[in-house]
Amino acid sequence: MKPTKLFLFLAVAVLLGACAEKTRKIHCHIEGTVPDSTYTMMLLAPSGSDFRVVDADSIPVTDGKFAFDLYVDEVIPYELVSMEEHNRGNMFPCEFFAEEGTINATFYHYERDAKPPTVKCDGPINMKFREYDAELNRRLAPLLQEIDSLINIAQWDSPRMEELNTMFRATMNRCTEEYIRNERSIVGLYLLMRQAMWMSRSEADDSLCTELYNEIYQPLFPNHPISKQIELWIQSLGIKVGNRYIDFTAPDLDGTPHTLSKEIGGKIALIDLWASWCGSCQRTSKSMIPLYEKYKERGFTVVGVARESKREDMERALARDGYPWLNLLELQDEHKIWSKYGVDNAGGITVLIDRDGTILAIHPTAEEVERILQEKL
Repeated sequence: MKPTKLFLFLAVAVLLGACAEKTRKIHCHIEGTVPDSTYTMMLLAPSGSDFRVVDADSIPVTDGKFAFDLYVDEVIPYELVSMEEHNRGNMFPCEFFAEEGTINATFYHYERDAKPPTVKCDGPINMKFREYDAELNRRLAPLLQEIDSLINIAQWDSPRMEELNTMFRATMNRCTEEYIRNERSIVGLYLLMRQAMWMSRSEADDSLCTELYNEIYQPLFPNHPISKQIELWIQSLGIKVGNRYIDFTAPDLDGTPHTLSKEIGGKIALIDLWASWCGSCQRTSKSMIPLYEKYKERGFTVVGVARESKREDMERALARDGYPWLNLLELQDEHKIWSKYGVDNAGGITVLIDRDGTILAIHPTAEEVERILQEKL
């Protein structure tokens, strides 16, 4: 066979192989419209992802329209948002399940229209998800109508508004819990994860979510990615004063892996989870530098971990702020450290640990850390 023909044969074989790989995957076609020419890009990532960290798919908008073909191995929920609205910090995400079929989304201007995207879909899982949305909106409609009327007459802080907000949250929780108990599908599993991780909850609510997962959904979906997320959330509930810290391994900037327990063994330690894009995290970290220098020879240490989308961002922050302790890199949430510590949607957290691994304080100020060090050391 001549070289040219051999090259063509190999090229065709590679192309056919790639096509076969795609046909083995679930194909979800996504298309939609945006309100005006100020919207230039859409961002797509699995639900629960922090767009400041993950490597989201970027979908260009042309003449107010966009389209994208998503190929996945399992049916999981996704979020689609406007890049411009995300950068402003105000957005209505479009949530859907990446299943075989087409998702058609119509976005509206956040400030002008103040309403979430409308979605048309033809897949059975997304149809069930839309049914839940429709039922929830039906129950909330009368409350929203009265809330809007009070807003229009500037009754923001009235007793009735406080009462309506309480009723709104209770109605949402009740509707969602009913669906979780009765549906027992991927949709119910996702709503359970969202209920557990994204809402402000009490210990009783945490216990209820854990119970629903263990009794209903873990046996049904033991290996699904959403189940893995819920299990990390359950693990994070243990991050409390008096409990033991959660160990992890992550690399430094040279790529050398470090295990937390080996770095802090026998010392009082501050775990400093931070990010170059989190101003409050960096202020907290810098406030700990004098304490580290003062007590590092007496049995105190700090281990920092930066949550970044690019290692260069961490390098610039370290060069600017000069943290003198060991700093590790959590690149695009690879090791799920923020999930393990229950701060998925936050820049970070600081946790002070005793010599035996017991958590002494969470989010302590520098003054609180020094007071504890004076007592312990």
